[in-house]
Amino acid sequence: MSVSGNLAGINFSGLSSGIDTSSIIQQLLNLEALPIRRLQTQQAQLTAKQGIYEQLKSQISSLQSATNTLNAVSTYNTLKATSSAVDVATISSNSNANAGTYNLAISQLAQTHKVSSSAQASASTALGYTGLLEVNGKGVSVDNSDTLNTIAAKINATQSGAIASVIDGGANSAYLTLTSGQSGANNKIQIVGIGDDTLVNQLGLLSGGASVREAITGGAAGWKFASSTQTMGLMLNLTGLGSTAVTVGTGSVTIDLQNDSLQTIANKINDPLNGTGATATVKAVTDNGVTKYRLEITGTSTFGNQGNVLQSLGILQRGYGSQLVTAQDANFTLDGIAITSASNSVTAAIPGATLTLLKANAVTPPTSVLSLVRDNDAAKTALKGFADAYNGVSDFIKQNGEFNKETFESGPLFGDSLAFQVQNSIGGLIFNSVSNTGGQFSNLTQLGFSFDDKGKLAVDDAKLDAALVQDPDSVSKLMRAVGSTSVSTLGFVSSSNKTKASAGDGYDVVISQTATKGNSVAGVAQTLANSGGEQLTFNGSIFGNIDYVLPIDTGLTLSQTVDKINNDTKLRDLVTASITGGKLTVTSKKFGTNGNFTVISNLVGANDNTGVGKSGSTYTTGVDVAGTINGEAADGNGQFLSGKSGNANTDGLQIQYTGAAIGVAGKVKYVKGIASIISDQIDGFTDSVSGLFTSTDKSLQSTIDDLAKNIGSLQERLKTKEQELKVKFAAMETALAQLQQQSQRLGSITRSTG
Repeated sequence: MSVSGNLAGINFSGLSSGIDTSSIIQQLLNLEALPIRRLQTQQAQLTAKQGIYEQLKSQISSLQSATNTLNAVSTYNTLKATSSAVDVATISSNSNANAGTYNLAISQLAQTHKVSSSAQASASTALGYTGLLEVNGKGVSVDNSDTLNTIAAKINATQSGAIASVIDGGANSAYLTLTSGQSGANNKIQIVGIGDDTLVNQLGLLSGGASVREAITGGAAGWKFASSTQTMGLMLNLTGLGSTAVTVGTGSVTIDLQNDSLQTIANKINDPLNGTGATATVKAVTDNGVTKYRLEITGTSTFGNQGNVLQSLGILQRGYGSQLVTAQDANFTLDGIAITSASNSVTAAIPGATLTLLKANAVTPPTSVLSLVRDNDAAKTALKGFADAYNGVSDFIKQNGEFNKETFESGPLFGDSLAFQVQNSIGGLIFNSVSNTGGQFSNLTQLGFSFDDKGKLAVDDAKLDAALVQDPDSVSKLMRAVGSTSVSTLGFVSSSNKTKASAGDGYDVVISQTATKGNSVAGVAQTLANSGGEQLTFNGSIFGNIDYVLPIDTGLTLSQTVDKINNDTKLRDLVTASITGGKLTVTSKKFGTNGNFTVISNLVGANDNTGVGKSGSTYTTGVDVAGTINGEAADGNGQFLSGKSGNANTDGLQIQYTGAAIGVAGKVKYVKGIASIISDQIDGFTDSVSGLFTSTDKSLQSTIDDLAKNIGSLQERLKTKEQELKVKFAAMETALAQLQQQSQRLGSITRSTG
């Protein structure tokens, strides 16, 4: 009998010898596996330590969150806003508000304009009306198949700012109502029957004759439209409007509502051939933060109503058929000062506060005393929260670092150097004294903090309350990182955890180059109105290196072009236009290289255009501020100067210089309070790149990985050993089987010969 081939998985349990070879092999393998089990135990212990460190890191992060709250100025600047008569008015505030007491009296509340049609036969059957309707400068075409419901839907689809609704009271009692989207006297709903009054009369929306809608000095102003150059037909979203001769002043102007823009209409009124004797301009106005344009006509009070054209422009307006609610502003006084507001939610009267007006009476105005007083509860909660967070860290380390004298078992953090370093480092900073804060407090003991007999941080509520009442600003300075400057042209902006506190009266700031703005001056002075229209193309870093094209209308003077640039929805936030020596000047609103731009025209510069020309204007490049802080190198960005990364003291310190002088600009003083110092220390522990927890975790993981490799190697050797043992025992059993067979044959021979 021979044995060959792969014996893996074959179990010879003493077939010939009677010996339990499987058990013997397993016992031998168990002995060989002892080093593997020792390594696996080490691996499990290290993995468990990783987990406990991660939990400790979470506790430390909670403490840092508490210190960050204490390092925020808003924690100490909260105000409690109260109203003595909450049925008259309520008040709320933010961190920008200042403490104060105000006497409020309300004579009138703001109201949202609401008008109604006359009674109609039905809400859902065709009215048989046709015509064009204009609501808040948006056109609506009504067909004879339209019902009140479909007319309301068409008005709402224009998003005009007026909300159309239907009230169905049954036969001959159906009404169309229009409600303004905003309250206030200047937010009346604007309704016009385009072309004639047939439709608005049938609906009963308007009544009486037309008169000037909004009088201005020497004339009238129209409605606000989205563009000065887009045709009225496009803005109204209507077709077939046609031309009408309209009386203006002493002349007549033919206005084509379909194809004329506001600027074109203004040009026609100004044309001496039309003999109006009036002056028309298109003025850019801001409406809820959006630039819009309106026609203003001065020098006359004579306006014709032919074809309702001037009604469509908002110069004239008829009365309303039925006003359900009159548009009006809120009228009230604060400490005797009369104030009006388009809304009952008032944000401008008291900086940082919002008033909500609830009750009014013109004869006997209801009153309330509004109070904004410092609220120390937020600061107290934050300070006690810091103590709780520190105690959370301390308790966690204690619970996981105990040693049981009876069982001799120890927690995972018993004698742990990382936990010891973290607790001692933070605990050693809590009662550090901070000098140079400018406040009366220099240590947390002055606020009622102490360690109890168990090493936990305790707070004396009475002492803390007294400190917050006595001098809350000093409490803030003790806890926060605070920057200040010696002159108004220097301003502290920010710092980093690498910025060192300054000694004495602060770091010297030396300016070698002041920041400037990019500036473009046209090559030719414009002395005549623009003769044929023009396009200005802006580009450069301030525009994200993307072209922005501004059309300049025919007939615009240089002054009007300046107004157009300054009121354009994009340009107004990036550049400012002005006139220098009769030439168009455009200046960046942003200092430094990031504010640079280019501007070119599609025309050769001439006195009947902007004069910018195809090759661009004379341009002066904006530069960044340059200088040093504490003699250390700094990076400039516009007016902002920042200490370079790696600086010994000013790394991350940023200041703003608004002055014009070169040389020593002043000093910046930077003081770190307790919360800031502890937060910086925690940064050193938790930094994701080089922090103590990160480096420790990497070291543990490296060891775990090495153990895994060793375990894998030993397991492979064990498999080889197991194979070898199985082969050897199999060979032994084979040999025994052969001997047994020989013995049996010999015995058989002996018996046969006997």
